[in-house]
Amino acid sequence: MTGFFFVIIALGIYDLWAMRKRNMKKEIIIYSVLSVMVAAIGFYYYQDPLSRSFAGLLLNLLGFKE
Repeated sequence: MTGFFFVIIALGIYDLWAMRKRNMKKEIIIYSVLSVMVAAIGFYYYQDPLSRSFAGLLLNLLGFKE
């Protein structure tokens, strides 16, 4: 599993390097924000796969029943 994370990180660094080379500043920001969000969600579910989903938490926050 650790090797998989290193491959994903290496590919992300390569993508950012290629975008920087082509001067794609807006895309770098969007890519970085989405990458951090996906990493946070993945880490959340990796720690406790049986926890409540984000959709369920959002619906509960908005006052809807699951």
